[in-house]
Amino acid sequence: MTAALITGPALEPVSLADVKAHLRIDTDDDDALLTAAIVSARVHVEAVTRRVLIEQAWRIYLDTWPRRRIVGLPVAPLISVDAVTVYDAEGAPHVVDPEDYDTD
Repeated sequence: MTAALITGPALEPVSLADVKAHLRIDTDDDDALLTAAIVSARVHVEAVTRRVLIEQAWRIYLDTWPRRRIVGLPVAPLISVDAVTVYDAEGAPHVVDPEDYDTD
């Protein structure tokens, strides 16, 4: 299984202003460094917990159907499934009707 981030979060869980207030920083000299640290911290927490903190869009690729036809997702929580596409032996895509799959 391969998971690809399609659309990252629109914002971070902690703002730059909040971090600067917490650290009692008044200048803008380190804004780029602090912003990078915020992003790095979110990415680390999401990787360790396998849970996203802010809404994101992911695409999951499978080479074969898993046993019992249950696809375990590498990230959570699931908000929605936009589409399920299956490719036949010739490589032609077929969009699966939402009535034919379930999410839990």
